[in-house]
Amino acid sequence: MPDGPSTATHPAVAAQLKSLLDDLDPTSRCVILLHYADELTLDEIAAVVEQNPADIQQQLDAFRARAQQALAGARPPLGYAA
Repeated sequence: MPDGPSTATHPAVAAQLKSLLDDLDPTSRCVILLHYADELTLDEIAAVVEQNPADIQQQLDAFRARAQQALAGARPPLGYAA
């Protein structure tokens, strides 16, 4: 078990992630959730949403870039205690 709380448990981080997901179109949201929540592979996701695996990878890369940028200011300070 990690020594400190996960940044995902920090309210600001959770709210920012929800906002990012809410801003996506339904197919992109599905891609992100299938990858991160259901842990499907690119090929499995591509079959579900009927897209090319390369397009799925691009969507994941774009979401990660947006999330990193958005979360840069939402991360809890070191030593944050829930």
